[in-house]
Amino acid sequence: MDGFAKFDLSSIPNGATITSMTLRAYHELGFGNPVSDPEVMVYRSANDSWSRGATDAYPGLNEALTGIYTGFPAADLVPVDFVLNVAAVNWSADLIDDTLTLVLRNEAGHVSRYSYVYFYGSDAAPAPPELIVEYTSGPSLTITNLIGGSVASFTVTGATPSGLVGVALSRAGGGPTSLNTVGCGTMLVQMRPPLIIVGVGAADGAGARSFTINLPSGASGRQIWSQGLDFSSCTLTNGVTQVVG
Repeated sequence: MDGFAKFDLSSIPNGATITSMTLRAYHELGFGNPVSDPEVMVYRSANDSWSRGATDAYPGLNEALTGIYTGFPAADLVPVDFVLNVAAVNWSADLIDDTLTLVLRNEAGHVSRYSYVYFYGSDAAPAPPELIVEYTSGPSLTITNLIGGSVASFTVTGATPSGLVGVALSRAGGGPTSLNTVGCGTMLVQMRPPLIIVGVGAADGAGARSFTINLPSGASGRQIWSQGLDFSSCTLTNGVTQVVG
């Protein structure tokens, strides 16, 4: 049995770096739950188009954000905090579309036995789930014209005015991966080697700089991962994952 919750992220800047995230759900007393030692994990769903209609399509699961949680309270309205692994996801798509779907899945019930635990849903009363997010804002990376056979543009904004910035891309996602940089030491990037340096150069007086790269026509359909670095503040931009058109 899966429970879905949708959160509004519009108050967080698109280029923010998520440093921690906790899903707080409130236990709902009923039907003697928890029953048969439920084992709950939290996942992200990339599909935010679902609603609560009884016949709506199942949105699906993506990255696992926690290990298994057990030992749930029996009393009503007790909060349970699920600490999410923020390094497991490139959050740029969720920040851009301002919506995040999280999934509570009872792994015990899916595997071997009748097992369940209830949490209050998104109704205003008595206790809807809460998402607690900590983040830092700073330089941001955007990509335009990512089309095979064309010139793609990688733009860093919000960097140190007139400071040195750089952008790299990779065909391998995941991470975090340790990357040794000149001047900033070891940084944790959301992609894996080998990296292709798109460009390094000085930002303008507003902290912006664009780099271009010629994409071969055979690149269409491939997924790339990219991230920028402000060398003056030793701050990474958001990671961007995108499929070449």
